[in-house]
Amino acid sequence: MQLRDKIILGLLLVIAIVTFSHLNTCNTLTELRLAKPKVTLDTIYRDIPPPPNWKPDSVKVKVNVEVPVYIVDTSAMNGLIAQRDSLTALLKDSSVRIAFSADTVNPTTHDTLKIICDEIKRNIEFTLGYAPRQQKEIYRTETFVEEITWWEKVFYGSVGAAIAELLHLVFGK
Repeated sequence: MQLRDKIILGLLLVIAIVTFSHLNTCNTLTELRLAKPKVTLDTIYRDIPPPPNWKPDSVKVKVNVEVPVYIVDTSAMNGLIAQRDSLTALLKDSSVRIAFSADTVNPTTHDTLKIICDEIKRNIEFTLGYAPRQQKEIYRTETFVEEITWWEKVFYGSVGAAIAELLHLVFGK
């Protein structure tokens, strides 16, 4: 065996011993060394489809005429009610519309409720409009970044230089 081969073999043995001993100490040190994570929070607002519009099958309008007890002559009152009904029929035939409405907004959900009442046709219409709703989703990402100490940088640099020198000795001229 020549001297050159002995040097190469010795260098390989030293590199292997140093590498294995460093890997064993790195594993235990990595477990002991706790790195603080870098936390990022991403907030995404996702639209939620509104619930289906609610419409009743039918609306029953009841008209109650209450005559106060102190009215003694009910025939006069019945005559007034009959005149009102005949005037209502004439207005309905003439396509006259007397309507009143109420429109309100719910302050917490911003939903709208609109009610329209037609006095002549005795009709009530209402619509319930839902405001757009969103759901807030927060995604938390933790990234563990481990810094390399100065002696680890020196060690990795020297191992790289030793490997490069060994390759130069083996394959170089």
